[in-house]
Order: sequence, then structure tokens, then C-alpha cells
Amino acid sequence: MPARRTDTRRWSHERLEQEGPGVTLTRDEAATVALRELDGFTARLGELDPTGWRRPTRCAGWDVTALARHVAGAAWQQAEAFHRARQDITEPPSVVGVSHEPDGLVAALARSRGHLEQGLSRLAGDRDPTVPLPFATLPASVATLVLVIEYGFHLNDLEWALGEETELRTDVAQTMVELLGIWLPSLQGDEPDGPVGYRLAGDGGVVTDLAWREGQWQVGQDAGPDTCEVTGSDSAVALFSMGRIGADHPWVTSRDPAGVAGRFKDFFPGP
Repeated sequence: MPARRTDTRRWSHERLEQEGPGVTLTRDEAATVALRELDGFTARLGELDPTGWRRPTRCAGWDVTALARHVAGAAWQQAEAFHRARQDITEPPSVVGVSHEPDGLVAALARSRGHLEQGLSRLAGDRDPTVPLPFATLPASVATLVLVIEYGFHLNDLEWALGEETELRTDVAQTMVELLGIWLPSLQGDEPDGPVGYRLAGDGGVVTDLAWREGQWQVGQDAGPDTCEVTGSDSAVALFSMGRIGADHPWVTSRDPAGVAGRFKDFFPGP
């Protein structure tokens, strides 16, 4: 997730000037997918021996234990945010620190999961209340999509840590590429010192163009012939956009006339 609270206006619409289909998961569908990915994460942890918990992950400085602590704490905090949405409370919940050792983390995740499922299931079906997530207050229909990305990517992080170079599940990858036009500009990284543009194109038809102009990232704009183009499956483009694979990975093809592919995560850092 973005590390700091962002301008919620960027998140007030489902898509901004992207080519291709809009967001395809409904709120209830997104909730189901998010819980599925969280369940998959927890199930894999339950299979680990002591060595597995110490394996490094793609998340800098985290082994599997640290990743599991993060997901358990994030899930509880996100659950609190959805419960607050029912009362129209806009103040985000405090950060939840989880310090359990591996033998208690699976149970901690199960408790967080139950709390989250309650928060999601009790939202009134005919309303779209705002959810005070840690980094932004979002409509519930968008906040549930954030959960899909959170748990889908961290399940993938865990699989890679265990030596399985899997792709994202199709619905997780599709959700990520559909949200790139509102997700990426909210990540506040280094500012380019000149014109820079990217085109991210997955195989599902969504194309996201971004260009640095007038001191901000403009969605739906490019840098002309110097635009860096990254193409691949939806999963590959999503993994690239989140820094899980680089532009030199065989899953993506890049055209990089300005030599800026390697700086993508400088401009769009985390999570």
C-alpha cells in the first residue's frame, strides 16, 4: 500500500483516462476474491517448517515471518476500517503491530480474517460508504479492490519466497492493471528532472499511459517517441508495476528509448 495518506480525489473514480475495460469486479466479488487470497496465504503458512519461516521475500528486509506479521496486522486494521464505515466514521484506525512468533501467526491471521469477513459482510448492500483505510479514505467499492491487491500480491510474495515463481491469479492481475491509472499517481516518489513517460499494456486490453508534465503525473498522456513501453500478460505488467519483477524479466517486453525503465520504482515506490 502507499506509505502515507494520499489525495483522496485521485481515488474518487474507478478509472482515469485508461484504454480498455473498466473495473470488472463488483464490491461483493472483490470481497470474495480478497478473502480467498488471504485464506491461500494462511494455508501456505500452515504448511511451513521452521526453515520456511526464515526464507527471505521480495519485500526488502522481510523474511516470511515478517511478511506474515505484516499481513496479520494489516488485515486487522483494514477490518477495523470496514467496521468504521458502517458508522460513517472517517478517522482511520491505528496501525496494528503483530509480534507473534511463527507458532502463533496462523491463529493471529485467522482472527484477523474473521474480523475482516464480519466487516465486509455487514456493509449495507445498497450503500457505498467511505472506508478510512490507513493511506486514504475510499468508497467501499474501491476499498475492496485494494484488499484484492494487498492479499493477492502478498500471497504471490510468499509463493516466490518458497521457490515457486507463480503468476498472480487472473482476477488479481486484472484488478491491478485496471487500477493503475489511479494507483500509480498516488505513490509519491522521486520527481523526474525532465520529461518522462510510460505506457503499460497488459494482454487483457487495458493500456495505461503516464507522463510527467507540469510537476505531476498526467494519466492518459505520453512522452511521444521517448515513451517507455512495457508489455506482457496482465500478471507480468502488474508485477512490474509493483516492483516484483524488473523490465529485464522474460515475462515482459520493454521498449525503452530514454533509458528510464529501470527508474520506474524510483518514481512509483512501494509497496
